[in-house]
Amino acid sequence: NNSSADAGIVFKSDLIGDELQRADEVAIEPDLAGSIQNEIAVAKGSTNQALAKSFVDYVLSADGQAVFHRYRFE
Repeated sequence: NNSSADAGIVFKSDLIGDELQRADEVAIEPDLAGSIQNEIAVAKGSTNQALAKSFVDYVLSADGQAVFHRYRFE
């Protein structure tokens, strides 16, 4: 069974290296695209609540968000 596709849908953040140049970006109508949410929280069972909270605070900070944007998580 050899299958192939002419098109697919991926997140920009999943593309690396020359894949970015080989992929064409196509806008999807907002009412068709749906919503994607990434959640973050400190696990209740964490053995290091303070460190976990510090990580969450960093991710939500301007510096942390800059890292996400640098790697195309927009």
